[in-house]
Amino acid sequence: MIKLILSNALTKKTLRRGIIVATVVGSFLLLINQGPALVEGTYPALWQVILTYLVPFLVSVLSSALTDTHNAGNSG
Repeated sequence: MIKLILSNALTKKTLRRGIIVATVVGSFLLLINQGPALVEGTYPALWQVILTYLVPFLVSVLSSALTDTHNAGNSG
């Protein structure tokens, strides 16, 4: 089961969707959470920026992989 989920998570379609979601959602979160600091000319720590984009990416990839795995099990 884990191998199937991992296999579904590493498909080009799933990774592409994850990158798009991370770019859009991460950018909004960065503006919401760090907007005032950016306007003042200070920059957040690099780890904060990385997590701001990484979390939506991982959520998108995992949810897509689980959905694909579920749908594969129901199609047969």
